[in-house]
Amino acid sequence: MIVNRYNITPERPRVVICGTGLYGGLVARVLEDVGYQIVGAYNRAGPKIGQELGKATGQEREYGVIVEDIATADLRKVGADVGICTQSNDLRVDMPTYKRLMEAGISVISLAMEAYFPFGSDPGAAAEIDAFARKNKVTFTGSGVHDMSRIWSGIIACGQCTSIESVHHESLTNSADQQRPDQLLRGWNAVGNTVEDYMKSGVHKGRLWPVYTAMLEHVLTAVGYTVIEKSCTVEPIVWDEPLESEYLNMVIPAGRVLGTRSIGQVKTKEGVTGTLNFEARMCKPDEGDFMHWRIEGKPRSEILVKRRDADYTNAACLVGRVKDVIAAPPGVVLVSQYGPLLGPELVRRWE
Repeated sequence: MIVNRYNITPERPRVVICGTGLYGGLVARVLEDVGYQIVGAYNRAGPKIGQELGKATGQEREYGVIVEDIATADLRKVGADVGICTQSNDLRVDMPTYKRLMEAGISVISLAMEAYFPFGSDPGAAAEIDAFARKNKVTFTGSGVHDMSRIWSGIIACGQCTSIESVHHESLTNSADQQRPDQLLRGWNAVGNTVEDYMKSGVHKGRLWPVYTAMLEHVLTAVGYTVIEKSCTVEPIVWDEPLESEYLNMVIPAGRVLGTRSIGQVKTKEGVTGTLNFEARMCKPDEGDFMHWRIEGKPRSEILVKRRDADYTNAACLVGRVKDVIAAPPGVVLVSQYGPLLGPELVRRWE
């Protein structure tokens, strides 16, 4: 743990939300439930500008906050400690929002997949964010559902070993928990397409898939190894049997695409190797999200995380890092550098 987070942070941090979709709404609910202050809400230009935050995020409750345009709003007037950004998975797409927040003296917690280990996902963007954060004396951290379920579970699995030979990580994400039906069928995973159409669509070339190898790199780096080489192969997932999907209200025929598999390999200077097998696909009714780490060494170690309520977990982890980020030094700080998450109730007990 790099900072004593419990005694130097405000009891009720002042937080702004950037992005008023599903996750922005969940973050608002969690912030209100734990007693933190929502002092601003922002979105890119569009029909949500001028709406009350609850309405903009499809909720019945109201927060007394009006959504403003992130490009033109006066961010300094709200006096926020932290901005939680839930706009996209791409550091470069969200860069204008990060910079607007940071130049107003507001630290950033980003839900972007690339933000967990930006130095491995996009070194150029990471260097730019780090320099901008240091210049403005604020902190940048990526968090969300992978904070504890993927990254910290891997660190914990390694932590009891006196020596390590190799690290293996396998996981399954139920695509139906992550995307709307139209996104699954036409975009993110090209579910139901032929393999030929999948390859033509370029889904396998997306920036998202190598991020999981970067998370494996994150864990190896966190436990003290120096990564010297990494690679990632992305391929469609196809079964030789049909899958009936209640979520999509269709039967996906045998031989059609169910999702995407990312296979990663990492080598370290110390000789320890890492392998990754990540699947994001449509699932059978008895399947669910899981994270599995297997460590070959002394002693051998395994840890299995069965992840439930993924959407809410994303919001809970983002809010759970608020006080960590307020207490942290300027620059990019990784969740692996803070220590495991303690929920707001436990943090209050420590305080």
